[in-house]
Amino acid sequence: MGKIDWNRPATYEDANLILRLYEERREEKLRAARAWFVGECKPQSLADWQAKCPPGSGMNANYRMVTSYWEMAASFVTSGVLHPGALHPELAGASDRLGAHPGASCRSCASSTTRRSCCAI
Repeated sequence: MGKIDWNRPATYEDANLILRLYEERREEKLRAARAWFVGECKPQSLADWQAKCPPGSGMNANYRMVTSYWEMAASFVTSGVLHPGALHPELAGASDRLGAHPGASCRSCASSTTRRSCCAI
């Protein structure tokens, strides 16, 4: 994986890809899965996870749907296909977990009067 260029200008292709990602987010099953993930998915341990989200269950499917969506969006950034500043703050956290965001040295964030949530690291 190459180095992410946080300072490259965003392009029309970036905008089109973000619009397509947002269209996917509006899909009914993914919306329900995201609501469950944010509001109810709070396992306290591996045993708790296995009890609440066993393979083949609807909750396990919700988890896989949400995390694979975030993984896909983050992979667009880490592979250089999508401008890193284009991600919604909810998704930008995924790049933080991958160690990809430079924080204060990000040109988009440094030029802003308020730091975006992706820079609150």
